[in-house]
Amino acid sequence: MEAVEALSEATEWLADQADVWALFGMGLVGLDQSLKARACFERSLALLPHQPSLWNNLGMVLLHSGETDRALHAFQQALNLEPDLVAARRNAGLSLFALGRREEAEALLPASSDRCVLHGQALMENGDLEGATESYREAIRLLEQEGVPESGVPGAFTQAGGRRALVAAKERLDSAGISFCLYAGTLLGVVREGDVLAHDKDLDLGVAWEVDREQLVQALCTGGEFTVPWFCGILPQDRPWCRSFSHAGSGCTLDVFFLQREGDTILNGFDSRLDPILCRLTAFGLREWSWMGRRWNVPDPPERYLAEVYGPHWQIPDAHYDTILSNPSRCPESLSMVLCQGYCRLYGALKEGRRAKARALAAQIRARHEDAFLFDLESRLATQLRHVLPRPQACGGSE
Repeated sequence: MEAVEALSEATEWLADQADVWALFGMGLVGLDQSLKARACFERSLALLPHQPSLWNNLGMVLLHSGETDRALHAFQQALNLEPDLVAARRNAGLSLFALGRREEAEALLPASSDRCVLHGQALMENGDLEGATESYREAIRLLEQEGVPESGVPGAFTQAGGRRALVAAKERLDSAGISFCLYAGTLLGVVREGDVLAHDKDLDLGVAWEVDREQLVQALCTGGEFTVPWFCGILPQDRPWCRSFSHAGSGCTLDVFFLQREGDTILNGFDSRLDPILCRLTAFGLREWSWMGRRWNVPDPPERYLAEVYGPHWQIPDAHYDTILSNPSRCPESLSMVLCQGYCRLYGALKEGRRAKARALAAQIRARHEDAFLFDLESRLATQLRHVLPRPQACGGSE
């Protein structure tokens, strides 16, 4: 927040400097203030209209605000200035797909698995889940032809970084008087293993539905220790079910879920442009849990919550369990979106060269519905995994 305030003051003294307005806009994006960020990017472009990255940034803000036509215009302006700007080309393609202008999108983007994923994303967000699923299948077929990487690239998440990020979040939320609890995979790791999960990819907290969202963002982002990520793709402007933050010191992502009480149940989940992906859990109170020399709130009893989210065998480690796909408490009305998301996540695992993860995802999708395409893919992955030598294990264990 101090940096943003300093930039705000700088704009008063350097109102004719396009780069100052651009930096101010990026700072506001990090505080989830997209409307103000948009005004800054527009001011910057008025001063420096021939800067392609500024047009791309403006387009991203417009895309997330649902102004797809105007976003496309901004991306096209960027490409007019720099035809090889990859981010603008990809964003323009996504916008064209979202607007139903498929032929133009395909003319803009080379035939590839990535193009099919963009098309699938646009179809999913427009409500055509069957078409999106087929686009993701085609993306997987093309990726296998293009060549799946030989081995997965290690993720940026580390247990030490996760602990740092959680402590930082706790200090900030406690200071702001915002009550929260350890949630989802973070709770699972702390209760089952006494630490954040080594194979995790992010951190999870739960807060009451009634919390002031703007106060939450300000509490975490003041000082720049946490920022709101510059999301890829399209998300609803108002994200009522989950907000994500990036911890500058560790690079860890922190997901904060808003828990809506309905009688003796609690609803929570993920946002999407079409419909949220929700699950319904037994309502719970909070109790304290001692960890890292601090007292943390957790659902009471934590064992019941974990069984409802991870199944009766939650105490058995499973590095490839996918909560979106396999949560036993998933709301029936969310299952169509869950399956569509599952194919997208399956493509992502293959794109990263994580064959074991991809095989597990295919099996979890098939547990929801049968698909011969997935059965064949699992067989190919099983064969490939048998011919891959295990990587050396670091002392003290690994993922």
